[in-house]
Amino acid sequence: MLENAAGNYMTPVIADALSHATDTLMFWIGDNLLGESAKMFKQLFPDRKACIVADRNTLAAAGREVYSAFNADGIEQVQPYIFESPPYAGIESKDVIEDYLKSSGAVAVAVGAGSINDICKLASHNTGRQYMCVATAASVDGYASSGAPMTIEGFKITVPC
Repeated sequence: MLENAAGNYMTPVIADALSHATDTLMFWIGDNLLGESAKMFKQLFPDRKACIVADRNTLAAAGREVYSAFNADGIEQVQPYIFESPPYAGIESKDVIEDYLKSSGAVAVAVGAGSINDICKLASHNTGRQYMCVATAASVDGYASSGAPMTIEGFKITVPC
């Protein structure tokens, strides 16, 4: 195991992958990392405010703990954006988050799986910002991809971002 700049451990495979990545700057995987999410945010986005984006399920699974960790570490946060139900990765959901990020000036912290990640990824890209994802499903491959599958006018299109 190798130690990264934050003092966390990563496998040589992850270290090698990150050395070749152009967009993914940091990747932590392991047990009990929700409370450590503030360290990652501070490292990636010093002096920036955060906006947690979740739905009711991911808020309960991880969002509250991430929000508390950010508060405990003194990270300024805007009001989290919580979808009432798991969002569909449609352009309308992306537009809502994009507008929210523009008006708040915050960095999106996607707490969830595929759809929440894709919505935040594309909204952040369109506002010229990076974002952070606290993944709640290990099976999703889109966390590190450079595209966001969105439904636009009834068609599923992968939008580069």
